[in-house]
Amino acid sequence: MNATERVKTDGQLPVGAAAVDSSRAKLTGLTNLRLYVERASDNFQLDWSDQTFKDPSTITTRLLTIYEPDATYNPGWYAIDTAEHADGFFDFSQIVNKAANDTYRFHLIQEGTPQSAANAPWIGEVIEGDWLDLIDQAISENATPAEVKAELVALGLDHLVSVNPGIVPPAANTYIRQILDRLDEKPGYAVLQNYSYSPSEDKIRGSVWVENRNIVLIDAGATVLVQWIDAETDSVLWSVADPNVVPDARGFFYIEKDAPGLAQSKAYYALATVTLSDATVLKGGKGSFTF
Repeated sequence: MNATERVKTDGQLPVGAAAVDSSRAKLTGLTNLRLYVERASDNFQLDWSDQTFKDPSTITTRLLTIYEPDATYNPGWYAIDTAEHADGFFDFSQIVNKAANDTYRFHLIQEGTPQSAANAPWIGEVIEGDWLDLIDQAISENATPAEVKAELVALGLDHLVSVNPGIVPPAANTYIRQILDRLDEKPGYAVLQNYSYSPSEDKIRGSVWVENRNIVLIDAGATVLVQWIDAETDSVLWSVADPNVVPDARGFFYIEKDAPGLAQSKAYYALATVTLSDATVLKGGKGSFTF
């Protein structure tokens, strides 16, 4: 029981617990394990005599004794078993004054003597209804425009369609049109690059690749030009422009430059120009670099 469970409205939930002593051995033959249920919305408790939640001070039968269903083949396991809640299952449809989508707390205690169950008390929380009721609900018909708008209002999204609702393309000056226009304005391609410098080898190694909306292009073209530029003087320090520099199977160009001529305490940036297979020219910068 010691957990939070969910059950559909008017569903059934297994309610039981294993009783063990301090050495973790199962306890059989107990007759003083009692169960009570409280409702979170008002802290009322269940009266087992009429299946109604009430103020605890007015309840006729607050505690229900639970027993071992099978002491021979499953000793130490105790479960609920009444006319309304049979065979170890609590039936939520039996509650007389149930509140929709409420939370219930099941308390299983050992009352009086002996106090031999080392793992008592047991407390379990159950949430009935809410989104669980919709999991296997069949869709009988499409929602009407009014129902859609009502849901959007509930979500605070009604302004998106307040000017021009429906399935036609959004008109000028509507909120949704402005959002779509902004998305169309965002650049589709980006040239990205990174580098590492080995002082012991006096060598730069790096990668250049092209992304389209965060997806790497596998066929990014046949040529790449990389220029390293002195940020202070705006002069090209060196460039790599080899038609044989092509992307690998994953879309990445490998760049290597021996004796790049870098000086300490200098800032540089790299400009990579990639020509795609359709002759589209893309450029991207990386900087500054200080060594």
